[in-house]
Amino acid sequence: MSNYQIVNGCQTSNVLFENGNVLNDKITIMAKIIETDDQDIVDDIVRSTNRQNKIEDHQFLATLDSVKSVERYFIARGGDEEHRLYFERRPNQYGRDDIPSIRIFDLKELARCTGAMFLDKPDVASRYPNQLVEELQGTVFDPKNKEEIFYTAAYCNYRLKLLHSNNRIDKAINRLKWYSLMAIRYRVCGENPSNVTSSKVEKDCEAIIDIISKNDDACIALCNDIARRFAELGAVDRDRLRTTRFVSEVRDAMCR
Repeated sequence: MSNYQIVNGCQTSNVLFENGNVLNDKITIMAKIIETDDQDIVDDIVRSTNRQNKIEDHQFLATLDSVKSVERYFIARGGDEEHRLYFERRPNQYGRDDIPSIRIFDLKELARCTGAMFLDKPDVASRYPNQLVEELQGTVFDPKNKEEIFYTAAYCNYRLKLLHSNNRIDKAINRLKWYSLMAIRYRVCGENPSNVTSSKVEKDCEAIIDIISKNDDACIALCNDIARRFAELGAVDRDRLRTTRFVSEVRDAMCR
């Protein structure tokens, strides 16, 4: 067998390992072997054979149709290397490929980016990523949400990392990165951005990417303007950073 995966066999495997010194040829165990190249079948097997165990919510979220649609959208958007990003729906999906890690977003990271930028949850993304995961199915990965918001949020996160590493933007943008994503949306789209389930949000996403994808003065000016507005809010300690009140303060500051 090659490229095999043990599903719901952790306890059995550990017992065998711990008792390796007493095992002999008379010891037998039952094993079900399923061969398939269809990832949907693999997802169904994982879901059906682990109902009795505590499995992290985000592992099952990877099997949702809405999440698969997001994966297909990322693949479709990969027309050129400059804008290409990778959504790793399954763990280590691109581990064997020669792809810069900065371009790869797993399910949790994508949820944090999208939740912060388009659902006004930067406080949850920064402090309670696991709480955000619990909300994924009903909020972030709601089937009604447009796929564009996921790519846009990830792309902005990717671009801010590049600009920060090149020392082209204020350090506050990186220190308040989750709030920066939300701030970009309000600075570009105004105080009443389109709903994430509306087709109008596609134009919002186009406008955001049009600015943030460039290395010109307009992109840098946008980031510096956001940093200046952050500074006007005064000192931000860890406790303040993670409150819904600060979310409202940032939103108001960006809409003035």
